[in-house]
Amino acid sequence: IFPNPARDVLNFKFTNLGFDPENYFIYDLNGKLLQEGSVKGNGQIKIDKLDQGNYFIQFSDKKWSYSSQFKIF
Repeated sequence: IFPNPARDVLNFKFTNLGFDPENYFIYDLNGKLLQEGSVKGNGQIKIDKLDQGNYFIQFSDKKWSYSSQFKIF
């Protein structure tokens, strides 16, 4: 995911990794789900409605999941 830290948009790219996510979930540091949606391949997620701070994002498909932390400034 990039850029990190981010402001309005979070980009993601999973090509050549053998992972094709279908959904994403954004959580605060307490584990509260704040945003979710569908994704396909590579792209962008709008995060402009989230406040400044640290978050976790999880991408998942039918078999695997990938999690990462990101910051909004």
